[in-house]
Amino acid sequence: MFISHLPPLCAALLLLFTAHAFARQTYYVAPHGKDRNRCTSLSSPCATVQRAVDLCGDRQYCGIVVAPGVYSQRTNVIYYKVISITGPMNADGHCTDPNAVRFDNNYIDGPRNSPIFFAQDHSILTLECLTLKAEGPGSIGLMARQFAIADANDIQFFGSGLAAVETSKINVSSPTINSGGSRFATAADLSQVTIGGKVIIRPQVTYEVAFVSSLFGSVVSVLPTSIDGGDAIGGYAYQCSSSILKRTVVLPGDDKPYPGNENCKVYGLSSDHNDESTIAASLADLTRSLAAVSKRQEDLAAISKRQEDSLAAVSKRQEDSKIEINNLQESNESLKKKLLVYARIGVFTAVSFAVAGILSLILIIRRLNRDSL
Repeated sequence: MFISHLPPLCAALLLLFTAHAFARQTYYVAPHGKDRNRCTSLSSPCATVQRAVDLCGDRQYCGIVVAPGVYSQRTNVIYYKVISITGPMNADGHCTDPNAVRFDNNYIDGPRNSPIFFAQDHSILTLECLTLKAEGPGSIGLMARQFAIADANDIQFFGSGLAAVETSKINVSSPTINSGGSRFATAADLSQVTIGGKVIIRPQVTYEVAFVSSLFGSVVSVLPTSIDGGDAIGGYAYQCSSSILKRTVVLPGDDKPYPGNENCKVYGLSSDHNDESTIAASLADLTRSLAAVSKRQEDLAAISKRQEDSLAAVSKRQEDSKIEINNLQESNESLKKKLLVYARIGVFTAVSFAVAGILSLILIIRRLNRDSL
């Protein structure tokens, strides 16, 4: 059921990861839970999603079922983990009420200028049937970075929605946008964002910058089956700098571009006029971007190989040290035995000399007695 909701690339990577994990481990989170619980049943849930994520091992596939309630917490998913976080679902795997589970950063202690959910470092994160309320300067509902992939299905967004940065990807399906922020969706630094499904935009939504932003060699694709609302949103439709925007519909905000756009390639509608030279330049830019991504992956693979070699060398030195320690212990035992033998010989020799001396003394005394007689 879960895999069927994933795009082909994400599903393929998920299968690769789960080959190591063998089976999905499910954890439970509830407002009345405690992080010292085992979290593997409804009767002993965690208090925080982060604790459930931490219980999931590296390269393991784990599902986290969140009970209805309001949660004031952030969650960070890192290092090859594959995590699915879901609200209330019916037997067919469909969302029943995305408002039942609400993550609200208005109640988080301290600054709110960080993501509610953060996927990093080759992790895969799926959010389904949740509400993310990320209102306030610098706040955002979902962020991915450093080769992470995130999916957001049937999510209610309040404030700034999501951002993919530093060569990462986010797929969002059937979002409901209730209030605005800086931007709804951003892709930056060779990243991708794809928006699909039925998009619902509530009245009086306003964005400080634009509905979507595609920046610095990135691609934003707006490919919904339909958009309900959004004709009169405040702010611009799209921001674009040295990047690509693909769409199959007129964007919310009446397709109005951000004033500072530059080197932007826009495709999808008959009104998009890109001459052959512009298309060729765009393809060349994309080729260079892909080459940069490939080079980065090769560099990371080389770093990983060096780390593995270093660990192997450390392990070899540890084994050699164990052998040397065993040899020293054996030498010490042998030396102890020799010293014991030498000590016994020394004692025997000393006793022998003493006995001989005593016997000699007795003989001398006897001779002296005979002589005196």
